[in-house]
Amino acid sequence: MTDRRAQRWQEDVEKLATTQVFALMDFPLREGVSEAHIFIDKSLSTRLPEAQIFDQLTYDYEDQSIFRKEQSCVAICVLHARALDAVVKEKCRAFLERLEDGKLPLVNQVECAFLRVVRKVSIISRYPPFSDKIENQLKAAPELERFMGPLSALALTYDAELELHNLKLTELRSLTNEQLEKELSEILKTERAMDDEFAAAHAMSAGSASRVGGFEYYGVNGRHRAFKNIIKDFGIELRGGASSPSKRRD
Repeated sequence: MTDRRAQRWQEDVEKLATTQVFALMDFPLREGVSEAHIFIDKSLSTRLPEAQIFDQLTYDYEDQSIFRKEQSCVAICVLHARALDAVVKEKCRAFLERLEDGKLPLVNQVECAFLRVVRKVSIISRYPPFSDKIENQLKAAPELERFMGPLSALALTYDAELELHNLKLTELRSLTNEQLEKELSEILKTERAMDDEFAAAHAMSAGSASRVGGFEYYGVNGRHRAFKNIIKDFGIELRGGASSPSKRRD
């Protein structure tokens, strides 16, 4: 997104009601000012109690999508920086300490594995030497094929990735832990089978806009490194000492 488009986007979102901005936090985190920043700004400007803001961000954290979890992490970091209530500030710090190791609930592990495979297929499908093999692999993975349909680089745009994610997440939330474990195993098997082709295609597509969002790195090995990076970017020192000051994003 160009600086002008980003500024226009920010101006448009700032005109929305606080509840509308909160709903937009289900979208992937964007660089620079995000929905999370604007939500905290608007909430504090309306004198919403800081404890209430914290509760709104965290009460359903375990059930949040990976996109919402990233946005919540940023929002808690911003709230930590701006809170006047020492109790709320300490709650923010304790919450961030929980997030730092990046361990994901099972449903988010499956969600992230699905996002990675869709992104990898999107990149691979741009290169004919690899695409036929991947198409055949997907036919043997019905849990993915019914969402993704025929392999097509044109179909797998960023917007389509988000739509596929939303459909998949709705299904995942209806599954038992046993079913999620099975789903994760199958998706990881499919991912491993395409990793060599992905590595080669990824090298060819250096700098490509196809990698917007970095979904191919989400939740690897059941952990999401972005949380630790977000905390570090805000320069928040946690008791474990793993985070150190870096560029501020608040």
